[in-house]
Amino acid sequence: MIMQDTWQSNVGWDESLPQDLHHRWLNVKQQLTRLCKLRVPRFVGFRTDTHRSQVHGFCDASERAYGACVYIRTRDSDRYRVELLISKSRIAPIRAVSLPRLELNAALLLSHLIEKIRASIDLSKLEIILWTDSTITIQWISSPSRKWNAFVANRVGEIQRLTRRSSWRHVPSAHNPADILSRGVDLAGLMQSTIWWNGPAFLQLTEEHWPVKLCVDLSGELPEQKRVTAAVIAIQQSIVLNLLDKHATLDRALRIIAYCLRIARSRTIKYQTTFISHHEITAALRVAVRCVQRHAFSREHKQLTEGRSVDGGSRILSLTPFMDEHGIIRVGGRISNAALPYDARHPMLLPKSHRLTTLIIQREHVKNLHSGLQATMHAMRRRFWPLAARSAVRKTIYNCVTCFKCKPVVSQALMADLPAQRVTASRPFTHSGVDYAGPILLKEGKRRNAKLHKAYISVFVCFSTRAVHLEIVTDLTSEAFLGAFKRFISRRGKPACVYSDNGTTFVGARKQIKELYDLINDNDTQLAMRRFMRDNEINWHFIPPHAPHVGGLWEAAVKSAKFHINRIIGNANLTYEEMQTVLCEIEAVLNSRPLTPLSEDPNDLHCITPGHFLIGAALNSFPVADLTKENPSRLLRWQRVEQLRQHFWKRWSAEYLHTLIERQKWKASKGQQLKIGQLAMVQQPGLGPLQWLTGRVQQLHPGPDGIARTATLRTAKGQLTRPLTKLAILPIDEASAD
Repeated sequence: MIMQDTWQSNVGWDESLPQDLHHRWLNVKQQLTRLCKLRVPRFVGFRTDTHRSQVHGFCDASERAYGACVYIRTRDSDRYRVELLISKSRIAPIRAVSLPRLELNAALLLSHLIEKIRASIDLSKLEIILWTDSTITIQWISSPSRKWNAFVANRVGEIQRLTRRSSWRHVPSAHNPADILSRGVDLAGLMQSTIWWNGPAFLQLTEEHWPVKLCVDLSGELPEQKRVTAAVIAIQQSIVLNLLDKHATLDRALRIIAYCLRIARSRTIKYQTTFISHHEITAALRVAVRCVQRHAFSREHKQLTEGRSVDGGSRILSLTPFMDEHGIIRVGGRISNAALPYDARHPMLLPKSHRLTTLIIQREHVKNLHSGLQATMHAMRRRFWPLAARSAVRKTIYNCVTCFKCKPVVSQALMADLPAQRVTASRPFTHSGVDYAGPILLKEGKRRNAKLHKAYISVFVCFSTRAVHLEIVTDLTSEAFLGAFKRFISRRGKPACVYSDNGTTFVGARKQIKELYDLINDNDTQLAMRRFMRDNEINWHFIPPHAPHVGGLWEAAVKSAKFHINRIIGNANLTYEEMQTVLCEIEAVLNSRPLTPLSEDPNDLHCITPGHFLIGAALNSFPVADLTKENPSRLLRWQRVEQLRQHFWKRWSAEYLHTLIERQKWKASKGQQLKIGQLAMVQQPGLGPLQWLTGRVQQLHPGPDGIARTATLRTAKGQLTRPLTKLAILPIDEASAD
């Protein structure tokens, strides 16, 4: 304390102390000579039967200092022995601290002393009793720490971690030995103090003579309580808002409000009819608008009701709003002198995304025969002024089922990854696609008046090399197609998988295309094809119906073949032999097209083409070792040919394969995506959008990437499977639009 007072007196190191501090120091200095007479016993009374011993801790604080001391109480027959074990004192900080906080610091100091003793002595079998003369401190320790401010909460939490709440008891200040630590005593008084060395007198007695436990509840008057501010809002359900949310049309909700207003006035007015006049509808509309404005513009409504102007931070300040005689907020604007009706000069203000705004836009949209954005906005602003009107009207028109049916928007999914058959090196035509082109007219002979008959071109495309094989099919029978397929196998080798269009893609097409549909869907034809494929161990796959873009590979081959046929043949009619010759030449041209752009290297005069893969090995070739790195001069002739073929496959992987990475179209998903339970319009060729079938999605058929591009729908004409490109997903359910 002397050192602290010296520091506060601002005395320099070479200056004399003030008189009072100098006198206090001399008294302490004189007492130091008596230290040799002080005797502290080393033995504190522990025995083997420690269950008869107790640990008592005391703490106290004053405005100048605080401290704590711990005693060991042992029982020897009928006597009790109490010895001082440890003590600790600290001076109070210079900054003013309340006395309850200092008492709490003393309790924390006592808790640390107990923890220090526990680290040296096993106290698990000893009863620990802690004493303090501060009732506030006991109440703090007995309550959860989260109830108090940070200073108290941190220390109470630490005390509760080190000690038990039930261990703390109250002791009168007169019996508290820690009072000597907080108030101070000279050396002579300390040597003669029995309460300091042997504890308070009640520890020599049995427990029934100890101070009584206090049961005073001071929780409502305790300091340092954390203030918790709770904002309570009473939400009252508005009948008008509930009616607007419940009904799909504005007129129905307004009629109900009008009936309610009529019943409210029925005490004085007798109505003889159930017909609602337009005056009552107008009154009901004013009630609905007033209720919505009070809810959406609560602050502005309060300011205008009190006769004030809206503040500068209001979102409707630029509209110069005012309140009319009916309590409705209207737009002031700058056209009050225009020769327009009152409602057009000062329209009623509406929020952007409220249900009432949507219902008003829907009513004006339908009343104006499903007009567009500008016409609907013009019709609505003759009486109302919604905030962000353009986006609100656009959203409402987008969700209009009638407008969507007249101009459906087809959704788009991200272009799928290429199948493994397209990007894996394999023998040409191992994975093939087949399609029909035609019809074409062939002459039965070379004479001038020879009879003409129809024929078709069967186009086979290799998935990996994009090589093309063309065959003439004289008629649309299973025997003719299987004959062309056998010729294809004999010349190109047996494929592992064959892909083709689904037969239902020809529904509603021209007469000659209808014949193709009959061929593919004929039971006898399908049975014969299945048997042939089973015997030859060939897998046949169909693409989804009405999805020709899935078979874009063979569709492009058909287009290229027709390009050359139209320019070579023109209007001439050829015989079978002549047509076969032309097709072979066209096939050679198609198989000589470069797969990749020509190199800029002047020494590289060759480019990779499908023909390199067709003549590089026999049709019944067997697997061979990798010869691409061998010296050509050391290879046999057939090994040299095999090395050239492998070289082209290496160039195919290095030059051609990476050109397939980029998505040419459908680069991102657009519009609504397929979900089970959605309503969708099914596109039908030759029919207007209003005549398309409407169905509900029952099953999705996702691809390997998890994106559903095909779905099965339940319609009035049964179940249909269609790709996403042939579906127009309705923005909302028809049931909610009625």
